[in-house]
Amino acid sequence: MAELVPVLEHHEELQASEAVRSQLLRVSASTVDRLLAPYRRRTRYGLSAMHSVPSFKILIPIRTFADKKGLKVANMEVDLAAHCGTSTEGFYLNSLVAVDLVSGWIEYLPVWGKGQSRVGSAIDRLRRQVPFQLLGLNSDYGNEFIS
Repeated sequence: MAELVPVLEHHEELQASEAVRSQLLRVSASTVDRLLAPYRRRTRYGLSAMHSVPSFKILIPIRTFADKKGLKVANMEVDLAAHCGTSTEGFYLNSLVAVDLVSGWIEYLPVWGKGQSRVGSAIDRLRRQVPFQLLGLNSDYGNEFIS
């Protein structure tokens, strides 16, 4: 937490009173584990951050593995990996995972939530930090990408 709090504050993702900030900086890993234990014990099966597929999504072309023959470097597949523990309820961290299909270049970007503007900002950061100009960006049917 001592490393995480200043980073979250720097990126304006955390605004805490001095009393709360002081407690966060002092909390031990074992205390955090003890406080989270009741939530970790809950077992839910079939956990997914996906929602139902609206009918307009059938209009989006699907690329198969065969369609990927002859691709050039800079065609990336992207997806969000949720870091939500045992529940998809509430607000949680996601990782935008981007893989170049030809070179195997991989980028991971943190995304706080799944909103359109946050995912869009992460894709913007991706475009600026890869060592090539993106030719294509392919995703799943997630609303965060389609929006």
